[in-house]
Amino acid sequence: MEDKHILTEKERNAFSAEFLRVYGIKIDPNNELLPLHYLTYHTAKKSESTIDEATCRIEQICIEFEKNAKSLLPNIETKPIHFKNNKEAFWFGFGKLGLATLSITCFIFTGWLIQSFEQTKQQQVENISYLVERAPSAERIVNDSISTSVITLFPAKSIKDAIAGKNYVYRKECNCIDIPLHFQQVKK
Repeated sequence: MEDKHILTEKERNAFSAEFLRVYGIKIDPNNELLPLHYLTYHTAKKSESTIDEATCRIEQICIEFEKNAKSLLPNIETKPIHFKNNKEAFWFGFGKLGLATLSITCFIFTGWLIQSFEQTKQQQVENISYLVERAPSAERIVNDSISTSVITLFPAKSIKDAIAGKNYVYRKECNCIDIPLHFQQVKK
């Protein structure tokens, strides 16, 4: 069986000596993990040198940028603006972005109002649907051509338990209220 080594004996001895010199750790040149340590060590060295080169290049770019910025800054003119009072300064600043900000704010507020209104409306419909589905209903004839479905409610024990209605008919015989739900033509 032929013994194939990734590293020559000279490279193993040189690496062991360098590792001892740099880290103070002695590695046996015949250690089975020596090639792994060798590969890791040299990869780290390459990465370190690449990082050092990149750092130097970044520093050079920063120095060039500062030089260019210093040469361009004197060419930039600034004109001071003086105002008579704070109100005038406010309206000047408002004119730049204030109208856009105010428009966006109004748009968002209007959207919120519409969404809130729709949500409230949907909640009312759900409450009415719940009431219609759960309450006992009956058909009542309004006149010869119109009939309606009504639900019968009884007086609540307290105001907290009460459900308000716009239109209702109080019936004395049962001490109850009829609330019209919808109107339709009577089929003859």
